[in-house]
Amino acid sequence: MKQIDYISIDSFISTHPSPLFQTVVEDVQSKFGHLTSKDALLSICLANHQNHVKKTYASRSSDEMVEKYFKIYTEIVEKDPNAPLQNSVMLNLSNQFDVPPALMARLLLKKKFTVDFDNDSNIHVKEEVSRLIKNPQLIEDKRLCFEVSQCIIFDAGYGPLTDTIRHLVGIEFEDILVQNVKQLDIPYQDETELRRLGFDKTPDVKLEVPIAVNGQPVCWIESKASFGTPDSHKQYLHDQYYSYLNRFGPGLVIYWFGFVEELSYELIPKGIIMMDQFPPESSITKLSSAKVSFGAF
Repeated sequence: MKQIDYISIDSFISTHPSPLFQTVVEDVQSKFGHLTSKDALLSICLANHQNHVKKTYASRSSDEMVEKYFKIYTEIVEKDPNAPLQNSVMLNLSNQFDVPPALMARLLLKKKFTVDFDNDSNIHVKEEVSRLIKNPQLIEDKRLCFEVSQCIIFDAGYGPLTDTIRHLVGIEFEDILVQNVKQLDIPYQDETELRRLGFDKTPDVKLEVPIAVNGQPVCWIESKASFGTPDSHKQYLHDQYYSYLNRFGPGLVIYWFGFVEELSYELIPKGIIMMDQFPPESSITKLSSAKVSFGAF
């Protein structure tokens, strides 16, 4: 995707009037579906949403604001404690104050525990909140269980459910990468093997004998089940890619849902190729270990 198209999409998301993430995604996919796939647009929406959450977290989660959320929540719930469990107060607060539902649930659950167990040194609030956010069915209070569960279920862009889905999708595409490498009959080491050898930062696949892709040497391959945005790519460069480059030599990054095209230009001379699919066999040259040992790379 050209940078100018990405900027248009990102700007549309940032200025969208709806507080509902799913509504934003649907509108983006409708308006920009001619540019790329729905999965790519969803990935761009997720990246934008998470950046927004990071930027606004401090103001949205201040003690003053949490006190305000908690006051409104308790007043509504205590006004009619026997009301049927139909409409979620926490979800309404989430929309009203532009706070992701899962984050609203976490903030209010932490506040409630702080109030209820203020003098109980045996309760570790942070750990207990994390445990119950991941397993809301364990919350004994029926109303609170309902509220937290609704926030987790209806949060499509933040929280444990989204994290789990992204993790599973990531594993799926890592497996696709490995299957492609196996089909080429190229010996390789995966992350588990590399960590066993003592490497702390490891690519998904380290080729024991490098290959050439369109004439460019590749010693390792990293799989990213996402769209490569400027921000996410910059972070990956700092946290991962440059480390792989220094330790293992030149490599290939696959952003399965696409990337901003201009990001790849400056990396090719440095030894990193970016693609949105596993390279076709016609573009791959297998190299013998003899060639490698004589300084081909």
